[in-house]
Amino acid sequence: MPVSDATEPTYEAPLPDDVYSTVEKGVIWAALGLILVALAGLVLAFDSVWTETLKPIVWDPVVTDAGVAGDAGYTPQNTAIYTLSMLGCVVLFQALFRKWRLPVDERMVVALTAWVCLAPVLRVLEDADFFSSSRDVLFISPIIHLHLAGWLIGVAFLSHLIGRRFDGNKGDQAQEAQATLVGGFLFGLLMLHWYLLYQPAYAMHTESSFNLATAGLVVA
Repeated sequence: MPVSDATEPTYEAPLPDDVYSTVEKGVIWAALGLILVALAGLVLAFDSVWTETLKPIVWDPVVTDAGVAGDAGYTPQNTAIYTLSMLGCVVLFQALFRKWRLPVDERMVVALTAWVCLAPVLRVLEDADFFSSSRDVLFISPIIHLHLAGWLIGVAFLSHLIGRRFDGNKGDQAQEAQATLVGGFLFGLLMLHWYLLYQPAYAMHTESSFNLATAGLVVA
């Protein structure tokens, strides 16, 4: 058969960045619906929704795992909830980031790598009983991923807003001002992150040296 007679495959044009796909719309509406139902249940039937349902299935295993014994009561039910929630967040936030036109390139991958490595390191430190009892629950799955994601999304969004002030300015002076402003903002948030989460642990473990962490902060 001649090459000209062969039917070439047709591909559907990609959606514009400001348009959600069917799956993304479903995830967004499902997330909003679940949040509204949960809030209504907590207000109207607190004991049934929290004390008898969410607390023993979702919260109690996290608190148990945060103890010295570390004996988590994970079950197929709460594991499924954690997994589906994580997958839903991935779909939800990538859709929102795309619509907000947040930059996604190789520099973003490099920036995210540090946060990806941070979660397992903190989880190991929690298993070693490094963190204080008032904060160790923050370093148990899935809460560790949720609150680190909150820091990440907040930092990314605020940094993007600050950097947008210099959009259209191509001069060296504008680029330097942008780098200085965003860099100072990120350093301030880094120190706040350390003070809220890690400083109490170092105050509790006086035998631990902070020299390596200090060097890391200087490099950052």
